[in-house]
Amino acid sequence: MHGEQKMTEEIAGGSGGEKGAVASISKAIAILRLLGSANAPLTMTEIARGTHLTPSSCHDLVSTLVSIGLVQASSLGKSYELGARTVKLAKRALHPSDKFHEVQHSMNLISDKYDINLTIYQPFGSQSYLSTIVSEGSAPIRIRLSPGQEHKLFQGAAGRMFAAYSTLDAAEFTAQLDRIGVSGDKAVAAFRQLVADDKARGWTEDHGVTQRGVAAIGVPILTGDARLLGVIELVMFQRQYEHAPIAAIVRDATHLAQEVAGALGRTA
Repeated sequence: MHGEQKMTEEIAGGSGGEKGAVASISKAIAILRLLGSANAPLTMTEIARGTHLTPSSCHDLVSTLVSIGLVQASSLGKSYELGARTVKLAKRALHPSDKFHEVQHSMNLISDKYDINLTIYQPFGSQSYLSTIVSEGSAPIRIRLSPGQEHKLFQGAAGRMFAAYSTLDAAEFTAQLDRIGVSGDKAVAAFRQLVADDKARGWTEDHGVTQRGVAAIGVPILTGDARLLGVIELVMFQRQYEHAPIAAIVRDATHLAQEVAGALGRTA
């Protein structure tokens, strides 16, 4: 039996049927999530306790995850952490195309040109968005950002652009606003008008709402038929924004957005 097939069957619970397979996969994912959220490697006992698994089931699943590289034994002793293959899978999920190497270069050029941070955000589920690629400027004092950060769907400059292109019905739209502290008919109506104006202008801005003393610009990444794929957010200190060539920054970011759409294969 080939190795990958054997490993798949082990995670799936052997010949226990479809329900057993789904249950085992869910348990394996729970282990990965627990290790991913932990601040340090976990022992087998801690993993079993954190996932509500029996010691024997936990041992079998962890052993299988180790054998396929998704989990690895820690150098600290009898404990476990996410494996190198997990990192590889995560990078592939964040950068689905080899063309994103070129995108990163273009982002770095803009970032260095204006001494600002750039982040590409893409939808993550139905209630949030996730940073996928980050570029920091060359200034000695920087605003630290990293890939994999999750934000509420309508939060910040990027969130307002997601709101501007949202296809949610009225109830779901209002629920997402409630998650960021916008409630009441007048506040909801004002937000809707704000994002409608942002969409018409082609970019959004946020001043100190997400982070004090920080300003951000959001530029949409669109398909050829104007569907939203994601948002490029450009972040700088508020004092920079007050003197920055905003029109030039937005223009460069708009060209970058077209490049990103091309890398995603969604320009037509």
